[in-house]
Amino acid sequence: MYNMGTIVKISGVIYLIFLSLMLLHPNPWSLFGFLRERVSEVSRFSLLHFAVFFLLGIIVEGVRGNLPQNAVLLIGLIYACAIELIQPLTGRSFEWIDLIQNVSGFVAGLCMCVILKYFIHDSFIDRQKRTGYNNLKDK
Repeated sequence: MYNMGTIVKISGVIYLIFLSLMLLHPNPWSLFGFLRERVSEVSRFSLLHFAVFFLLGIIVEGVRGNLPQNAVLLIGLIYACAIELIQPLTGRSFEWIDLIQNVSGFVAGLCMCVILKYFIHDSFIDRQKRTGYNNLKDK
């Protein structure tokens, strides 16, 4: 069947398409009908852009493979800026605060993944040293 990496990559593409649709639609909450009033009130004063780009940063870091970290960062920053620059063409307006939230959310998501990978990797190596575990190749 599918391995976990393939599922994460497919989910990431679906999320990116959904995010692009939501950020470029003139009235994105109208797509949800019953949630429209509740979400539009909350989104006016929340860090919604930060949250969705934070999740995007986590997904991108999870599926980046052999792509260098600085290339991932550059692609994410270009996407975050492009979304805000394209919005005036779709009936929405450019907002500096949204751009700042997009960029900072993406960078924070990447940083969280890098830090978690570092600690998880170190704890795994420490556990191997404590238990005396060696690869079977050494035996």
